[in-house]
Amino acid sequence: MSLRRGIGLGLTLAFILSGCYPGTKPLTKIGLVAPFTGFDEAVGYSVLYSAKLALEERHSRGGVSGYMVELVALDDRNQADLAVQRAQMMALDADIMGVIGHYENAAALAASEEYHRAGLTYLAVSATADELTRKGYPEVFRLCPPGRSVIEKAARFMAQERPAGLAVIWDADFRSDAQALISRSKSLGGNVVYGVEVSRWQLDYRGILHELAGVKPQMVCFLGRAAEGGAFLKQARDAGLDFRFLGGPGTDDPRLAEIAGSALEGAFYLSLFGDVKDERFLRGFRELASRPVGEYSAATYDATNVLLEAMERAIRARRRPEREAIRREVSRTTGYQGLTGVVSFDARGDVAASSVYLFQVCGGRFPGQPAGAP
Repeated sequence: MSLRRGIGLGLTLAFILSGCYPGTKPLTKIGLVAPFTGFDEAVGYSVLYSAKLALEERHSRGGVSGYMVELVALDDRNQADLAVQRAQMMALDADIMGVIGHYENAAALAASEEYHRAGLTYLAVSATADELTRKGYPEVFRLCPPGRSVIEKAARFMAQERPAGLAVIWDADFRSDAQALISRSKSLGGNVVYGVEVSRWQLDYRGILHELAGVKPQMVCFLGRAAEGGAFLKQARDAGLDFRFLGGPGTDDPRLAEIAGSALEGAFYLSLFGDVKDERFLRGFRELASRPVGEYSAATYDATNVLLEAMERAIRARRRPEREAIRREVSRTTGYQGLTGVVSFDARGDVAASSVYLFQVCGGRFPGQPAGAP
């Protein structure tokens, strides 16, 4: 069975991913849940190799307090129902000490309930929904900025640009963010002339473009996925509509450029993480993977290392891996210098200091260029 098909079927891949170990060392496990099949499979494989790189580096230094760590990778296709099933599978394996992943809000929120019930540490990498950490589950941690930070960045950028009319378009996964953005934009003096929710994977925007032509916004903020945003922007330019485009973090994806093509020139988009410039990481990733670094690769690498560091401290203290001890040690993470910044968790489980980044596409190149301070 191929590696790709194995992950797609939701099989554990500990032996394949972690390599062959001497039989004298005990083993423990960590989990990774990501979309390994379907439209988002590129995201899954880009984070898989990041986690694998972190593990290989740790094993080259002797493991975690004498333990070798296996990686269990499961596919949730970025779907909430599958995310719940995968979280349950992770929880049932008593050797799994923590899980990283679920790369969209709906999947992360659904899975978090299962991790809480099981007392299993969960590190979200790219789920921005404020509700994820507002629930107060002690097992749940987040390495990216929360939605409220994304909204504040978007609202202030739009206020700075001072467009005569603002339009906000969103898909259901970003409904609460869109409502918050509209409210915050109005409080900053913005004139929101249009707002509409689109279907997930909607690719035909003729009706919406007809309505936009009537209200003539000078800026459109699109809170959705790259495929949706790319199709919308291309169709808008083909229809002769002229406005400044701001994409939310879901559009920080090469597929935005692949679908929008030349229509993307000059567009802005938000990103949860800045450029990765660490040559050691980039070189190690290239040696493992025959694919480019993804938008969440560095953050997944950081999440894996944060979990491994906590396991190291917990095992040293307890002489064996225990879920509750590892959860406590993750919560005590302070000042960890990762590729994406300093990781220190606050009482909610959010990173205490995080930034949202603004990029602009110039000269047809994606990723875009940094536009202003984070």
